[in-house]
Amino acid sequence: MIIPTRDGEGRLPGLLDALSRQTTDRPWEVIVVEDGSARIPPQTVAQPPAVRLVRQRQGGPGSARNRGASLARGEYLVFVDDDCLPEPQWLEQMLLPFSDPRVVGIKGAYATDQSGVVARFVQAEYEEKFARLARKPHVNFVDGYSAAFRRQAFLEAGGFDESFPLPSVEDREFSLRLSRGEGRLVFNPRAVVRHRHVASFSGYLAKKLKYGRWGVRILRAMPAEFVADDHTPHSQRFQVVLMPVLPVALAACWLYSPWALAAWAAGFWSSALPLVRRAWGHGWGVGLAALPLVFLRALGLATGLAWGLISALWETGPTRHPGYAGKPAATDSSRARG
Repeated sequence: MIIPTRDGEGRLPGLLDALSRQTTDRPWEVIVVEDGSARIPPQTVAQPPAVRLVRQRQGGPGSARNRGASLARGEYLVFVDDDCLPEPQWLEQMLLPFSDPRVVGIKGAYATDQSGVVARFVQAEYEEKFARLARKPHVNFVDGYSAAFRRQAFLEAGGFDESFPLPSVEDREFSLRLSRGEGRLVFNPRAVVRHRHVASFSGYLAKKLKYGRWGVRILRAMPAEFVADDHTPHSQRFQVVLMPVLPVALAACWLYSPWALAAWAAGFWSSALPLVRRAWGHGWGVGLAALPLVFLRALGLATGLAWGLISALWETGPTRHPGYAGKPAATDSSRARG
């Protein structure tokens, strides 16, 4: 199991405690890759399960995950983020689909114990996507927060793209690339980790801006796969496409007829109704906030995409850099046992 972390001293104890409660009888190891942060004291990881702590110069999440993969000894590579708390059956469920030899990658699911409006909306948003994925026999999107891959398939695909400096869409890029092969990626909704979602309107907007900004790299390298991403509902794509039309609708409303803006609003909000209904299931406050949050999501993603496209005009060289190359990237490493 590979855990990339940066400044994760306060988060790791909870994750390691949750891992110590896993019910699987399979042998497994834990590799924590500290990506250029202040050094984690050895006592932080000196508890069951046994942990191998590796330190490296800051290289980003892709680099940290690849470093862990280069050191792992098992047939399967399981990734989890340091801000997640896996349920006791999580690891067993993550590995269960590998009984099918065609499966090369597995995606887990999010849950949360938060009660805030924005965090509960984010959970509703994920649940809409999970419901979509659960209907598919195989998918093309595996999030790094809860992911498993056959080691051989991972290495043959080149690992994560190390050119992403911050956590963004590096897991999306890798899973779309891996899905081009003959192996299958599947979603297991029973492989659950609990997570603290973003809890503020500004944080939610910033997250969507980041996804749009870095998503342009995938769009340039793999346009067909980007458009066919299983994780994104068609309604969300439609909302993002409508955002550049909004200034035109506002101008037409001012110059000609209010029906132009009314038509835009009808199309946008009708596409949001399925998610709004799901949000109401999380409480009336979440339901009331759903419409503005859907608008904020579309605005952030559309603005981020525009930002990424403009930035791409000044970029030179390949749109994707090599990922895992089997080379050492750490400055030192140590092993701690509980």
